[in-house]
Amino acid sequence: GIDDLVASGLTIRKEGASEMSARGFYDRFRGRVMFPIRDVHGAVVGFTGRLLDEQSQQGGKYMNSPQTPIYDKSRIIFGLDRAKQAIRQHDFVVLVEGQMDVISSHQAGVTHVVATSGTALTSEQIKLVQRYTKNVRMAFDTDEAGVAAAKRGIDLALEAGLSVKVIAIPGGKDPDECIRENKDAWIEAVENARDVMEWYFDRVLTGDYMSDPRKKQQAADQLLAEIVRIPHAVERDHWLQQLSRRINVGAEVLREDATRIAQESKKKYQPQATNTAGHVKKLEPRKKTRLETLVEHLMALYLKFPDMIAKGTDDEILYKALSTYGIPGLYELLKTEYTNKASINFEALRSKYFESDTENSIDVLLFKGESIFLNIDSVEAERETRAISQNIRNEWAHHRRQIIEQEMLKAEKESDSQKLQQLMEELKILPH
Repeated sequence: GIDDLVASGLTIRKEGASEMSARGFYDRFRGRVMFPIRDVHGAVVGFTGRLLDEQSQQGGKYMNSPQTPIYDKSRIIFGLDRAKQAIRQHDFVVLVEGQMDVISSHQAGVTHVVATSGTALTSEQIKLVQRYTKNVRMAFDTDEAGVAAAKRGIDLALEAGLSVKVIAIPGGKDPDECIRENKDAWIEAVENARDVMEWYFDRVLTGDYMSDPRKKQQAADQLLAEIVRIPHAVERDHWLQQLSRRINVGAEVLREDATRIAQESKKKYQPQATNTAGHVKKLEPRKKTRLETLVEHLMALYLKFPDMIAKGTDDEILYKALSTYGIPGLYELLKTEYTNKASINFEALRSKYFESDTENSIDVLLFKGESIFLNIDSVEAERETRAISQNIRNEWAHHRRQIIEQEMLKAEKESDSQKLQQLMEELKILPH
């Protein structure tokens, strides 16, 4: 029935949908070509949909199934069911970002290729890889966003004791583009992959770091942070000796810094709240404020209609609200990327905001945009942008006014006339 379609992620239920009339339900993947996602045994557990018309305003180029009872994206590797025998044969796996990269590579004869489908490599996926090989070669976008998205997976792989190499594709293309132009260039790039530590060294040790002790320390700290991840003592010492030679600093000095960095980089988890019996309390989710809901809706609208991002770039109050109450760093990232490229890289966004145990926050916003702003065009989107933005300004001003009034009471009690004057000036310029 319709509930099964919703549970499977194939259908989205709008608010107020009626099962009796079947109104308010729509196909999540409409207007897209479907790629089945299979588990390691070949059973279909989800789908990726790629836009047929890239000019349409339907969110990202690719849309994945959400988390469902049978699809946990942190535990699935696209193409592994087809590639596992070749991976064993070659004793290494080639890890790429997208499904088209996998399909093109298999067609070109490089069949030990799999993809994480737009998410950072997870510890569960690493355990899957380890069944077949201890060697990983990774191809990813080499711009800052691509490197940041790949780094989490590289860190986990190194900590798990895997050997990691980086594939440099000529011209900075993705594998699919490279193969369509010259499949031999892709095959050669895979064969000539470099050890990830060599790649890190070349990225960090640039410029005038040798003549500036502060820059030398910063470079050493960056590389030591990667070296201490390596669990094998001999291999770890090899790279420490390499760093010693490259920056002309004694190995013993570097070992002192490595110890400091290892202690600092230990994951700092907050202890869970417990009750008097020592059991972990289940924390109830906090209800969102109206301002948080408005910000979420505007961000969803921005993702569905990226052209709208430019409408509020010079609005200081809107900027403060979106930066404070939205997903941390997302508005700034969207603004920068749209300003520089006039487009949004949704796969890089998904990777940046990936968390293995929850629904990807970018997917949540994309789905919300599809649900709330269904069947509206760019003219209506601009009207919605103006209306929501104005509501955000009003809510921000109301919220800020309450805070200022509280601070004024405190300043009066403390006889802080200077602080009181500053608050009164701020109160005057708040929109009414």
